[in-house]
Formats: sequence, C-alpha cells, structure tokens
Amino acid sequence: MRLNKKVLASMGLIGLLFCVGCATTIKYHPAYLEKKETIKKIAIMPPEATVYLITATEGNKVLHDVSLKVEEALLSEIENLVKVKKVVYQNVRLTKEDLEKEPDLKFELTKVQEKFTQINQEILNKARKKEINYSIGSDINQFADRADADVLIFIRGTGFKKSAGQVTKDIFKAIAITVATAGAVQPSGNYAYCAQDLQIAVVDGDTGDILWYNKGFQEINPKNEAGIKNLLNSVFSKFPEVK
Repeated sequence: MRLNKKVLASMGLIGLLFCVGCATTIKYHPAYLEKKETIKKIAIMPPEATVYLITATEGNKVLHDVSLKVEEALLSEIENLVKVKKVVYQNVRLTKEDLEKEPDLKFELTKVQEKFTQINQEILNKARKKEINYSIGSDINQFADRADADVLIFIRGTGFKKSAGQVTKDIFKAIAITVATAGAVQPSGNYAYCAQDLQIAVVDGDTGDILWYNKGFQEINPKNEAGIKNLLNSVFSKFPEVK
C-alpha cells in the first residue's frame, strides 16, 4: 500500500520515496558565490531528526530513541566533516547541559529551528529551483556571536521503517493489482522497508540567509549509524561548491 500523501508531507518525503539510491541537489543564495571565500569559521547547530515506525493497524509512531541516535550520529559526523574543510570549527555550546543552564537560550534555539523547518519544507516544495532566497532572520545572530562563527550549519533528517505487517500489506496489495489486471498493471510505487532523508543548510551568521543547501535520500535503516554518516558525507561533501 502506498503511503498516504499527508503522512509523506509531514515526513518531508514526498517525491523522495521514488528515488533509487542517493541523489543530491545543491542550491545556493544569489549572494553565496561572492561570500563563500569569506567563510572561515563554522559552527554547528544541534541536528534534528525524526524517525517513524509505519504500521498497518496502529498508524505512525515516532521512534524517539532511534531519532536521538540519528541526531547523535549526525552531530559527530558533521563535526568531523567540517574539521577537514579549509575552515575553523567553532563550538556553539548548545548541549543539553548548556540549555538546562540557560532556559532563555533553549527558547531561542527552538525558534530558529522551527523557522528552518518551515523554510526547509518550502525549499523541498520548489525542488527545481537552483537559486534560493530564504532567511532565518536576525534571531541567528546570537548563536553566531556565541560561537564566533561566520556561518552556522543546520541539519534536518526524517526516516522511517515499516512494521512486518505493513510490509506484508504492501506486498499483497501489489500482487492483488497485478493479478486483477492479468499483469497489465504493474504497481510502480516504492515498497522500501526503510529509508532516511537529510537536508543541510549553511546559514549566514549576520543576515540569517541560507547561503548553501543540499539534500539527500537513501534506502537505509535509520538504526544504521554507518549508513547515516555515509549519507551525510554524500550530502555535505560538495560544500563549498555549487555544482
């Protein structure tokens, strides 16, 4: 059974589920080509990830423990990837302990993350446009100042895996369609058991403009830490290029 479009929209996976393997698409702000040579110091905002279990009878459930593991894998890997670029890695100091000590900071972090989530969905909805012009706004300044960074990296990921019942239901529906049409109709939907997508943005610490953006998708189990890191590597490896 194909996934309900409303469910896919909430997961940020519309269109991506019909990809094979991993594909990436770089987008950039009109001012990026001029600014990229001035990027010397980079800080990383806490990655956000949501992993769903899709079931045949109980709807879709967020797997909180798996989501947290994905976030941890993304953070450790992006730190490594930034450190090998010709830039200086700056610590923005936004650990759980830091946020517990500064409740106001946690509120401000939530605001900018929600803004990025909104913009991210708009970018995904306009997949064919290579140039983008979006800004998180001046709320980003305090985080750039805190880290003494030129730009900050935002990462958003959504994954899913299906229950055994859902997989069986998908298979039987495909068989039923094929049999009912004597093979004239072959279901073309993607019946992947699991998958993960990622979007990454490099944000100007002064203006809040999204300077560089890329996305990727792969049919991997979100529990596969090595697979998550490889996906992130493929999405971020092109930075700072635009091709």
